[in-house]
Amino acid sequence: MLVIAPGATRTKALMLGAFGVIAVLLGCLQTIEYFEERETQAAIELIRKNVVVSVRLVTRIAIDVARERVIVSHHIFEKDPQKMAELETKLSVVRDDYASAAREYSRAALA
Repeated sequence: MLVIAPGATRTKALMLGAFGVIAVLLGCLQTIEYFEERETQAAIELIRKNVVVSVRLVTRIAIDVARERVIVSHHIFEKDPQKMAELETKLSVVRDDYASAAREYSRAALA
């Protein structure tokens, strides 16, 4: 005949209770981890988008600066007034694009 000690049922109940508490805590931790991971992924995505936009704009600004140098150097040595006027128009377009890219970059940096 098998006899169960009187404290054994109480120990078994305590073990089941402890297991339940641990299971609930693990569930809570998993939920917290899920929401933290979602927030982190959203922040990473925002940073990635800003980096892509920033690189594009900085590249555009660098190209504008290089184009400006070339146009200015041609303008310096040009003697024909009509060609000088054409170069000045091109220079104006490049400077406008540069200013536009700089404004976009400052807005992106503040976002």
